Amino acid sequence: RHSPRSHGIQCVVSLVKQKMTIYEGGKKVGRTRVSTGKDGHRTPTGIFSIIHKRRRHFSNIYNNAPMPYMQRLTWSGIALHQGVVPNYRASHGCIRLPSGFAGQLFGFTERRSHVLIADGNPVPQLINHSALFQPSARASKPTNATETSSTTQLPVRMAMNTAGQTSQTDAAPSAIGDQAQKQEDKASRTGKVQLLASSDADPELQVHRQLMFATRSEAPLRILITRKTQQQRIKEAQQMLLDLGYDVGEADGYIGKQSVKAIKAFQTDKELTVTGYPNAALFEALSKASNRSIGNEAFIYVRQKQKDIYSAAVELVEPEKPLGTHLYTLMSIDETSGMATWNGMTAKARGRLPGQRRKKGKASEVEAQTMGQALDRIRLPKHVRMRIEDMLTAGSSLIITDTGHARETGKDTDFIVLTR
Repeated sequence: RHSPRSHGIQCVVSLVKQKMTIYEGGKKVGRTRVSTGKDGHRTPTGIFSIIHKRRRHFSNIYNNAPMPYMQRLTWSGIALHQGVVPNYRASHGCIRLPSGFAGQLFGFTERRSHVLIADGNPVPQLINHSALFQPSARASKPTNATETSSTTQLPVRMAMNTAGQTSQTDAAPSAIGDQAQKQEDKASRTGKVQLLASSDADPELQVHRQLMFATRSEAPLRILITRKTQQQRIKEAQQMLLDLGYDVGEADGYIGKQSVKAIKAFQTDKELTVTGYPNAALFEALSKASNRSIGNEAFIYVRQKQKDIYSAAVELVEPEKPLGTHLYTLMSIDETSGMATWNGMTAKARGRLPGQRRKKGKASEVEAQTMGQALDRIRLPKHVRMRIEDMLTAGSSLIITDTGHARETGKDTDFIVLTR
């Protein structure tokens, strides 16, 4: 059963401090010493969630060692559990908790509660940004699907803006009329909620969205935005080669003998360095020859109840720059006003480009700026934003990362993002 209590629970583990801090609704409610992985068994850093809990558990890796109050973070063996907590790193990768606290935490958290493990000590802070998803405050349902558009209203659509930022809703053709869109953009810029008259709207679209809202699951969404993988880019290159008459076999994202042969033939024809393998020069030449780009755009993925439910391509501004890894959590929703409250934490800063100096200032200020800059660079197509916002529930979260999620994300997990 979905519990609203899990919406605001976040556990932050600092490897440097060997401390865990517990937050509820963005407020610190507990702190404890921990002992994490020793040399050779280092605890991974990244963004996790609790995927399994067992009050009495024994290790199936380390000689049936007892692990009371076990809360699993990965299926490969990383968990929170009660254990010996000296003043140094001593575990085989798990996060050991002191006796007493382990039991209290076990009763406090639930499955899907986020656990962030970092070298530093991230602190959740409120963040307002136009790119963050906002719920649609729904107007009254029409009595039937044949009502004319003049007698219905679009759901309220609200975006919280920071000064000087443009609306992300311009990224793709609108599903509603131009006039309604202008009113929506004005509402976004001024930070006020406006009901949008739907004289230019498609009534069938409205009915569909209201039905989707009425039947949606209350379980929180897990949303991930990450870069296109190399495999995805190779698959696009293979398809371009096929379209240009070079036989790569199957466009599957893997480089086999047939693909190597086709790439060599193309590189020879275009007077490129012949390697037989994909590189920047090959992608550029293929984009030019095919008159379409092998872009650096990102992808957005959505999970709910530990299952994939949606994905789409999104535009990434300045793709050559790192994004870092950031967690944004939707703490509460006011369905009447159409406002959502988000907080954010940085699991890994975006890093510095060659020759770039470390930013000066308080760590929290630098972190907030970095989280905002990552959001600045995401351009969501309007239909993608609309689809996700219609499913949005309290407790949903968004992860933006450079590193993807392939290694640990799988059956019965949320998105697991490793930063090391």
